[in-house]
Amino acid sequence: PITKKLHSTNGGTSFLETLEMRYNIRGWVKSLQAGAWSQTLYFEDAPAPQYAGNIGAIAWQHTGQSQKRYDYTYDGLGRRVSETVSGT
Repeated sequence: PITKKLHSTNGGTSFLETLEMRYNIRGWVKSLQAGAWSQTLYFEDAPAPQYAGNIGAIAWQHTGQSQKRYDYTYDGLGRRVSETVSGT
């Protein structure tokens, strides 16, 4: 993972937040985590796998709340045609 420290008020000695980013083998952002927030993008590992760059699903969560998720479907030309929401 790549870690970035954000919002220093004392010249870089301490920071208010840390952002952790993970990437898949293609260099696409796979997940982000910062404090109470986390988000994961699914491509080839989605319920309907996507190999051409389309996002198959996205899930996110705030600490203390249930996970929310969108699963996407695409037509033969790669255009998003619908999504299914869960965790609302």
